[in-house]
Amino acid sequence: MDGLDREVTLDIGGQVDYRFGPGTTVFLRAVTEVTGEHDGSEATLGVRQPLPLGNVPVFLGAGVTWQSGELSQYAYGVLPTDTGFAAYAPGDVTIPYLNIGTSIPLSDNLSLVGNLRAEFLPDAIRDSPIVDEDIAVGAIVGLSFRF
Repeated sequence: MDGLDREVTLDIGGQVDYRFGPGTTVFLRAVTEVTGEHDGSEATLGVRQPLPLGNVPVFLGAGVTWQSGELSQYAYGVLPTDTGFAAYAPGDVTIPYLNIGTSIPLSDNLSLVGNLRAEFLPDAIRDSPIVDEDIAVGAIVGLSFRF
C-alpha cells in the first residue's frame, strides 16, 4: 500500500503456561514493542489441546488477543504521517482466533514448527480504510530452539 510507512519492530515479553487434563494447556502471553516505532502492547489468553493423529503432533487452539491502541493503529490503522488514506485509529481491540499447528522435534532442543491461524477481526479494525476482510488468515513455518 503506497503511502503507508511501516518498519520492522521488536517485541519483548513473556508467557505463562498452565497444563491440566490430557495435555490441555492454558496460557497468558504479554509483549510490548521496544524499538520505539509504535510503543504498543499485546496480551493473549488462549487454550491449546493436542489431537491424537498418529506420529505427527497436532494441536488445536483458541483464544483472544488484546492490542493497545498504539499497536492496533500501527497494524490496522492509518497514521497521521501516512499518505493516501484518511487517518484512522481503531483504539484498543480484542481479536478472537482459532488455530491449528504442529511442533515436530528434530533434536532435544530443536523443533520444526508450523501454525495456521484465523483471526476474527472486530468492527473497529474492519472499519479501517486499509482493511477489507472480516477474517485475517496467517501461516508460519519455522524452527524453534529451547534453551
